[in-house]
Amino acid sequence: MKITNMKKLAAVCAVCAVFAMLTGCGKYIGRNGMRGESTVQTSNIQTDSAPTESVNGTESAAGSGVSEAESKAENKKKNKKSKADDSSADKAAVGDITASLDDTFADLTSAGGTYSLCAVSDTKRLAAGNSGGENAKMISANLIKLYVAGAVYEKADSVRAAESYSGETDELLSDMISQSSNDACNTLVTRLGGGDADKGMAAVNSFCEAHGYADTEMNRLMLDFNGKENYTSPADCCAIMSDYYSGKLAGAESVINYMRAQATRTKIPAGIPEEAEVANKTGELSSVENDSAIIFAPQGTFFLCIMTNGDADTAAARTDITQAAGLVYTEMTN
Repeated sequence: MKITNMKKLAAVCAVCAVFAMLTGCGKYIGRNGMRGESTVQTSNIQTDSAPTESVNGTESAAGSGVSEAESKAENKKKNKKSKADDSSADKAAVGDITASLDDTFADLTSAGGTYSLCAVSDTKRLAAGNSGGENAKMISANLIKLYVAGAVYEKADSVRAAESYSGETDELLSDMISQSSNDACNTLVTRLGGGDADKGMAAVNSFCEAHGYADTEMNRLMLDFNGKENYTSPADCCAIMSDYYSGKLAGAESVINYMRAQATRTKIPAGIPEEAEVANKTGELSSVENDSAIIFAPQGTFFLCIMTNGDADTAAARTDITQAAGLVYTEMTN
């Protein structure tokens, strides 16, 4: 009787043991002889792979293993969404300033005029316009004088050889930039060409080509309306101002000081807060209002060029440039 009961008890224990192993319940002695959790559970804890499915379609992972895997997956989703939101916010900010600039020049553009703008700092670049963006080749008016100055300084010795008195070249450069003297510009271009204005203009164009100012060309002397025009773009103007500022071009310090002494301050400088210093070079014709400036802001220096062509109302265009300069300043310094 006792033997029979013992056999029954042993059978029951064996069944329980098998059941425990099949269901994964409780602790067990692992292959290495140490007591631990199920290898399936351990595997799920150590990896962040998605929960697997069993034959019947239910998750085979259980307990904390599933929770950690799900948590990591959820965190990845949140991180991706956060980055996407940040990117969207950046794009929205650029879109906002572009829309504001388009609104500022709405009267000009609705009347058939064009505007183009470029602003560049060490960390930001802003471009806007209704025709060609920052690389729009537009009538330069007096902005061409920034390039004439660069070409003259590169050939300073030969230009100074034609001086009537010592220091005349520097006076002509100062008058050309600060006072926007057309006579000074024409004299310098002619002397740059060894007495030949056409050769002088060719030298200016060679200077532009050598330095990568691809949208800029000089085709006529100042006030010589012979059916030809001089052209540049906001991108080129920002590039040459940056080259002056970095000291890459000959005569850089002098040109910037001449720009600081600019007589016309009614466009970009009028829209910039007093906390910043502005060195600028303007350009005007009967239907053209341009301005190009180095802005020394407390937050950092940046370069800004705004060009308008086809202006039906030049006074309104000047006001638009001033307003746009204020918008750009806020964008570039925040």
